Parts: sequence; structure tokens; C-alpha cells
Amino acid sequence: QPEVNPPAMTLRGIHRERLLDNVGGVEGDLKVLVVDQGAMRVLGSCCKNSDVMGKRITLIEDLNISRQPLPAYPAIYLLSPMAESVDCFIKDWEETRPYLQAHVFFTSRAPDVLIERISKSKCSRYLKTLKEVYVDFLCPESQVFSLGMDNDLPTLMGPSPLPAEHPHFATLAEGILSLCVTLQEDPIIRYQNTELARALAAAVQARLDMYARLDNQYRSTANPERATLIVMDRTLDSAAPLLHETTYHAMLQDLVRLHLKGNTYIHKFETGGGGVKEKKVILDETDPLWCECRHKHISEVGPDIQKALQAFMQNNKAISSLSKESKDLGKMQEAVRSMPQYQAKMDKFSLHVGITKRLVEAYKSRRLEPLILLEQVLATGEHPDGSKPNEKDLRKDVDRLLQDATLDPEDRLRLVLLYLVTQKKAHDEELQSQLLKLANLGVLEAKAVKNIRHLVPVVEKQEKSGWFGKTKKKKSNRASTEKEVLDVARYCPTLKSVGEAEVAGKLSMADFPYLKEPASSNAASSSKDVAAQSSGIGKSLRGGFKGPSWMSRGGRDKSRDSSNQDSEFSNLKLSGPRMILLMAGGATLSEVRSVYELLRESKREAIIGCTSILSPQRFCEDLAHLGER
Repeated sequence: QPEVNPPAMTLRGIHRERLLDNVGGVEGDLKVLVVDQGAMRVLGSCCKNSDVMGKRITLIEDLNISRQPLPAYPAIYLLSPMAESVDCFIKDWEETRPYLQAHVFFTSRAPDVLIERISKSKCSRYLKTLKEVYVDFLCPESQVFSLGMDNDLPTLMGPSPLPAEHPHFATLAEGILSLCVTLQEDPIIRYQNTELARALAAAVQARLDMYARLDNQYRSTANPERATLIVMDRTLDSAAPLLHETTYHAMLQDLVRLHLKGNTYIHKFETGGGGVKEKKVILDETDPLWCECRHKHISEVGPDIQKALQAFMQNNKAISSLSKESKDLGKMQEAVRSMPQYQAKMDKFSLHVGITKRLVEAYKSRRLEPLILLEQVLATGEHPDGSKPNEKDLRKDVDRLLQDATLDPEDRLRLVLLYLVTQKKAHDEELQSQLLKLANLGVLEAKAVKNIRHLVPVVEKQEKSGWFGKTKKKKSNRASTEKEVLDVARYCPTLKSVGEAEVAGKLSMADFPYLKEPASSNAASSSKDVAAQSSGIGKSLRGGFKGPSWMSRGGRDKSRDSSNQDSEFSNLKLSGPRMILLMAGGATLSEVRSVYELLRESKREAIIGCTSILSPQRFCEDLAHLGER
């Protein structure tokens, strides 16, 4: 029986390699890379400076800042296809010759008017490359992409639908086109049966068709085992952004957000001498501890870090002798300063011990446990023992917490919204007024409560059957099955249920129709492939597919790897076509986590995409401004 080939790289690795192959393919021993703000976000999301420097690029410069001329060096311009960036590029070459030659790479398709503007400028005589590379999306994690469209929820989810010609659709579709070109996919598109999701799906298909007309090799060289792209919007699951998650990364985003900006965390730690220091650290996939812990329940993180620390000390005699003299991590860290080969590792342990301590303190100080237990009952429709809650008792529990003055106003607002969403009462204005009065919330919060109706469609009295029903109960896939862990982490995001149904070949055609009915049985056969794989029968993941170097499933330059996730997923044997789950309006970290779970459980490559990564706080803020375009 043939063995299923593992993926050599994650999405993030493929994105990184495509970028580096393009900007690094310019000839020259010493080169300069000039980027605008948009291109810098793209580059920074998947590449380190050392990755870029490894392509013999000596400087990375900001297009919008005055730069010293280097006429002996060729310049690589990585630009967003915007008039402002093209004007800055042309201005560079108006009076002097700042570089030996110019190589321009646009992150996505550039309008003809911009190409013409460049061709008529003085710089055209020094222009050696002008290329659209289609890399215009962000990869914050190995199987996650974002279009960087922060605060797009108020634009998308207003009282009236967006017109099809709205520029938001075009921007989103261009980002998905970049993703598909990078992966060399011509996906089968399905969409949540809403006006917004259908319009977005149609915009994406139009961009793919246009690209296929420009590049007549696109569809003939694309992956023959076509991916399925499922387009959804935030009406699919309005509960997920409101819940207090108890996993490491989600708690960090929710409870200590003042110390976190993007993936940069401000770490305060005690030194061995009793002092306190502060430094900024990057939380990303180059850190094995972060990869190991980020999706785990907080009660599991502390013991797991301690086990990893003990194993590290046992394997290093010098550290082991120190641990016998002192059990204090801060003092040990100070002693390790004289042993630089161990310092970076000990710094990581100190970082994650410090974060865990801070999260536990925040959890206790905000008295979140009673609130989280109630949230889980609301979201799942069940008590931890599986019994159904009494509606009157449930309302009493909600009212009691709303009147608790010690509860943070933000937490009270989230409880009000969650109650309205889960009890299908988002359109009940009288109830909204009662809850707002009990919670003693302000004008801005009242606007958020009023606007939640736009994310909750009006339903008939009789519940719909199937996975689209009222609740989903989370199956535990953690090693620990302690009752207190499961009680606060029972809700399964609807997005994961969609993915599971697609893998099983049971995704409702009524709720998720095809934009274009696939000519082949690709989509229908995917579940059969997965079922066959469990018995040792399965097709190689894109086994017969020959793409360019960044798509290679083997023989790549492993020195470029910037992710511990690449090596983790390389051990998985996947079968079936890719599945790309796109959430317009922003995806939560619980949904991100659920896609990693889906990948491991189904042994099928799953990617989650979104307009942005959504925090509970931003979701509530955006709700207050819904429709303000």
C-alpha cells in the first residue's frame, strides 16, 4: 500500500519561500531591499531579517524615509500596488541615480495606470524587473493567514448589505487570489448561505477567473486535487468571540492585552538580586515552548513547563548542579548568565513561567470562574453533567452576575451579548433594556447590544436540525480529562463543525452551496479518501503535483526554516485535498485552535483564513460601530 507523503512545509513556510525566491532571485552579491508599509507587514509576518539577509541583501529600507544613495548596489523594491508607493518609487529616481538598477515586485496585481506611470518615468531606463508576485496576505502562524483588514466588521455587518461593487470585496478577493497563486490552487468554492458570504465568494471566483485569463498556464499547472475554499461570515457563530477562553494564547490576548501588541509581549521579571527588569519579546513559532503550550488549557501549561525545565536541567550537568543549590528560577537565571550557551533557553522558561503566573493572577483577581462556567452552559445548552438548564434558573444566574459590581463592565457586556445570542433573543428590545439596566452599562455598550441583532438572523420557533442547531458539545482531545478542565472548555466553535462536516462529506448543500458545481467528484470523494486513509489506503497529498521550488515537498533548503511547526506537521501523514476555511469579519483564537485540532484529527490539511484576528474586546468595540462605513 502506498505511503502518504507528509507536507514538507506549512502555509507559512510556503509563503516565506515564495517571497524569498522572488526577492532573493535578483543577481548581485550585495543588494538593497526597499519596502513600503504594506509590503513590510507581509514580509514581517513570515520572514526574519536573517532570512532576508541570507539572500545577500545587506539593507532593508523604508520607502517613505529618505535614504542614502548606494549607486553600486542594485535595489529590490517590494511594493503594494498603490499610487502612493509608485509615486515614491518614481521620486527616488527623478533627480539622481540612487541605486545601480531597480527591480520592482508588486505584492499583488497592479492597475494598468500604475504600470504606465512607471514606464513613462525617468526610472524606466534603469528598471530591470517589473513583476507581480501575488504574496499579499499575512501569515502569523503556520496554518493561519490574515488579510490584515483590521476593524472590518463595522463595514461588513451593517443594517443594509454592501453593494457588490464595494471596494472591500475587491480587497478581500485580491488577498485570496494571492493565497491561491502561492499555493498553486484553483479551489472549489462553497459559501455560507448568506448574502454577504455569497458576494465574497463571487468576488473571489471573479478574481480567479480573471487571473486564469491573464495566465493561461494557471489552471493547467494548478494542483489537480483541488482544494475546497469555504467562505463564511461572523453570523455563523456570534458566541465564539464573546466567550472567555481558558487556553494559553487566548487568555494572553484577553486578560493581559495591555502587555501584548500583536505578537510582541512586554515581559517583566525579577533578577537574582531582587530587582525588576522589563523587555520586549516576540511570541512566535521559533519558540518550541510557545508552540507546545499556546493551545493548551492554562492548568496544563504550568506543569508542562516545569516538566520541560526539569528535562532540560537533567540533560545539562552544569544546569543540574545549579538547580540543586537553588530552586528559584530567577536566581538560576542570573547564574546562567555566565554560561551563554544556556542563557537563551533559560530566558524562555522564565518568560513562560512569568506569563503563566500573570494569567492565573488575572483569572483570580477578576473572579472569572463562575462567569466562565455560566458562559459554557449558555453556549452549549448543557450543564457539565449533560443535563439541560432550566430557563428560569438560567436567567436568575445571569441576572445575579450582571448585578455583581465587582465584575468588570466589559465582562458584564459580554454576558449580556452572549445571553441574547444563545437564547435567540437578540431582536428582543425589551429584554435588551432590562439587561442593560441590570448590568449598569453605558451608551457605547448599549449600542453594541442593540447592534448584535445584525449578527443573529431571525429564526423560526422550531430549531433547525443537524450541526446548525443550537449547541455543540466539545469532545476532549487533551491528555488531561480532569473535570474542572472540561467544565470551562466545552464549547466547540461552529467553524470546526463546518470543517468536520466537510471532511465527512456531510456538509449541507442547503446551508453551504457550491458557487459553481464541481465538474469532477473531487469534493464528494474527499471524505472517502480520509476514510480509506484510516485503513492504510490513501492517495499521496498532491503526490503527482510538480510545482516550483517553493511548492517542493522535499529537497528544500532546511536552513531557511523559521518554524517549529514545520517539523511538527512533517510527521503527519495527510490525505485528501486542502481545506481552506475563510471567516470574513475576523476569526477568534478559539477558531484558530480548532483548525489545528481538525488537521490532527482528520489527517487532512486545514488552513484558516480571516480578514483579521479578532479579540473579544475588539469584537465588542466593533459591534458598537456596526454600519458606520
